[in-house]
Amino acid sequence: MGSLRQIDQGTFSEMVGLYASAKATEAAQLNAAHADQVAKMGANGPMRVTALETWFRGVVGDDKIAGAMKNMLVTADIVKGMERIQARMATQGAASFSQAHREPGHDPRGGRVSDEAYAAMKPGERLEYARGFDQSQFKDAR
Repeated sequence: MGSLRQIDQGTFSEMVGLYASAKATEAAQLNAAHADQVAKMGANGPMRVTALETWFRGVVGDDKIAGAMKNMLVTADIVKGMERIQARMATQGAASFSQAHREPGHDPRGGRVSDEAYAAMKPGERLEYARGFDQSQFKDAR
């Protein structure tokens, strides 16, 4: 049998104190690193993480797997990467669709003038303005 090492109470207490101090320093460093990563994600950082956690549960179920995936969200870059994967899965890789720049015209109002500008037009100007839009809905369907 191996020999037992005997240490006095003072040495033991000192060792426990050193261990506790090291653990407290480690916890403080982890908390500071976590706060730094949350700050990098902006004001919505906690909500972004919560949204991913909810998505994990929806995709893989509310079990150990979702919990393990949640635990990997430790850096802003990992969160950003998972959000990209989530978006790709949601759109299945398709580009987003926007009604911007559709006919008529390319201005933010869709080529339309304000009511005041229309009211100020002469009848010929109104006719030309109207011709700039699709008129097929007004064709006689007889």
